[in-house]
Amino acid sequence: MTSLRDALNAVLKASDKVIDFEQAAATVGQSPPAREVECTICNGAGFVVNGAYDPNTMHYSETTVRCPDPDCPVVKRNLKARYDTLIAKAPLPAEYANFDFQDWYRLSERQPDMCRGKWLGIGAAMVFAHSSEVGHWFRLQEAYAMVDVDQPAPNEFSKNSLLLAGKPGVGKTSLAACIVNDLRTKEIPALYERVSNILDALKEPFNHGNDREYDYGETEQKILNTFKYAPVLVMDEFNLARASDYSRQRLEDIVRHRYAHQLPTVMTTNLTSFDEFNEHWGDRVGHAVEGMAHWIVMSGAELRRRGGPVESI
Repeated sequence: MTSLRDALNAVLKASDKVIDFEQAAATVGQSPPAREVECTICNGAGFVVNGAYDPNTMHYSETTVRCPDPDCPVVKRNLKARYDTLIAKAPLPAEYANFDFQDWYRLSERQPDMCRGKWLGIGAAMVFAHSSEVGHWFRLQEAYAMVDVDQPAPNEFSKNSLLLAGKPGVGKTSLAACIVNDLRTKEIPALYERVSNILDALKEPFNHGNDREYDYGETEQKILNTFKYAPVLVMDEFNLARASDYSRQRLEDIVRHRYAHQLPTVMTTNLTSFDEFNEHWGDRVGHAVEGMAHWIVMSGAELRRRGGPVESI
């Protein structure tokens, strides 16, 4: 006579499943194996809950904050997914969408005079992109060596951010676009946005009559955090004609947070000196930018026709 056990296993065998009854019986009453936790600080949740008791009101409140561990794999994974979505919805401007460093190499071969005054900027942009494995930290000597400039570098310190300065049309944004495209091909989320659009997005929650939609968050703080925490942030056209106190404060929040947390940042500006930059944006923003970024002034021939599109390089 076929036992119930044999009959059950005969049925399960058809679906490639057979129960080891002896092993199952041996594990009855035992605790399940310990789950491997990716982060011991947040217990793999990606966030922690902080509680506070106010003895005056006898009220207990809780706030949920991002895991404070900068190496938390859960936070890193969630951030990458978030910025991958943003990047898909906020691509580079169409005129810069296909720029890469090979375009600059071809330009240097075809019209070397067009690159005069731009070599250090080209080298710094290439080193920044290529040093992604070490957090984009590099010295200016490496930028000089990249483009064979036989000239002593003015700064011995390693920094992981870059500011490209110069008059309009000299190639600042096209180099920033090369960096963005190079990093995105390596699946490194690099978020690009013009400074004016960042400030417009921050004002959007208070301006319900504006029908322009942003994907950076529903509140001012969420929008601000999008740019504060971006793995790599490219802020183009850091040169508004008149910066209000609100604009200065919001940009200060972003820049000083990224400086304090050593988050790689690329900036472009028409303001060609730190004094001019400080006067425009304030000493606190200027001090942070000076401390975090290699300042490269680009010059030479314009690559963009006035009133027209960017010249093909």
